[in-house]
Amino acid sequence: SKKCCQGSASPPFFDTFRSRLLNPITYLINAFPDKYLDIAYSIFAVFRQFLAGVAFIAFSREIRLSNEQRVIGALCYTFCGWIIYATCQQADFISAVIIFPLLIMGVDRILKDKSPLVFIISVVLCMSNSKLWIYSSGICVIVYYVFRYSFYKRDASVIKTYISKNFIISFLKFCLYGITAILISSLMFIAVLYTTGNEVLNTNVEKYGLLYPIKNIA
Repeated sequence: SKKCCQGSASPPFFDTFRSRLLNPITYLINAFPDKYLDIAYSIFAVFRQFLAGVAFIAFSREIRLSNEQRVIGALCYTFCGWIIYATCQQADFISAVIIFPLLIMGVDRILKDKSPLVFIISVVLCMSNSKLWIYSSGICVIVYYVFRYSFYKRDASVIKTYISKNFIISFLKFCLYGITAILISSLMFIAVLYTTGNEVLNTNVEKYGLLYPIKNIA
């Protein structure tokens, strides 16, 4: 439907800030006439796959992989079994696959003392996109930051690196960037929680409440 929020039981206030309104692909699909919406949806489901590959290439350039590694990595990432399955079942899930390499790229840029803007924007997109992937992405981002920190900032030993004042200050700044992004996206995130907290997630009419079990994401 062209009314992407139609059928929701939430108040109009929350409908206004639902995550699909922040997704540019929503507006591209809505540019098609009603009778071609099914075709448009299929086209942009594949286009999301393409964007996932582009996001991976952007990340691989940031960490300076070779051209061969970028191409092979992008193909493996884009055409892995889960993404193909998600494309056929529910293309909206691929949004998380597009955002995740950008999140990690943002972390890498912070560790290189570059602008945190990529990370902040990526967190905003992640927070306002879907509650299903927020905390799993958050865990991966924190783990990546901790392990990658020693690659860029290693001291005489790994232990000294992680007990140093520099690591504590750096991690607190990283958390501050994340909190800033969360505050920016808070209104959209509240809308996502409100409108999807009790939605049916499978054909067996099984409900999971506020948080989607991490074992199901794994």
